[in-house]
Amino acid sequence: MSAKELAEMLHLPDPESAGSRRVNKAFADLQENELVRRERNPGHVPSTVVLFPGGGGEEWDDTKLQEGYITLPIELWERGWIVTLSGTAIALLVILRELTGGRSAPRGIYVEAHRKREYGLSDDTWTKGTKELREAGLLRIIEEVETSRGEPRRRNLHTLLLDNLKNYHPGEVPEDAAAASEPVGPHFE
Repeated sequence: MSAKELAEMLHLPDPESAGSRRVNKAFADLQENELVRRERNPGHVPSTVVLFPGGGGEEWDDTKLQEGYITLPIELWERGWIVTLSGTAIALLVILRELTGGRSAPRGIYVEAHRKREYGLSDDTWTKGTKELREAGLLRIIEEVETSRGEPRRRNLHTLLLDNLKNYHPGEVPEDAAAASEPVGPHFE
């Protein structure tokens, strides 16, 4: 993505001059601190390689992360999702990513009430965030009825649809995109 396009996506003032300069300055600072490497190909927009956050110039490899870390697809930024989604929706995206294993293959999860409380979110905030993610095509929630000790119990199976971040721009996700991707085995917390 060009500096001008990034400046427009970030709603920087005057994206063609001042905004582009700010984006280029930010990239220069990241390069100086060995956090990214810009690969330039004449006639093309430079590509960006994310480097290990400790510096040193090594390429980032999320498979080497220890437990407790999560990753988010770069398309969250590249395709403008980060400026389209509300802070509440982004917080829920991060929380659900952590609850579903951080960086493993997509799977569904039943989120227990005590787990929601651990994040300090009200039921209203949880509902607003999950509703926005569903409407954006990034979350599927399937209500299931389970019988426990003879009593029916309703549970919601939450499945993140992170491939939609890669396959679509905000507002472009077709309604049937959520149905096309079935969860891979529920994970019980």
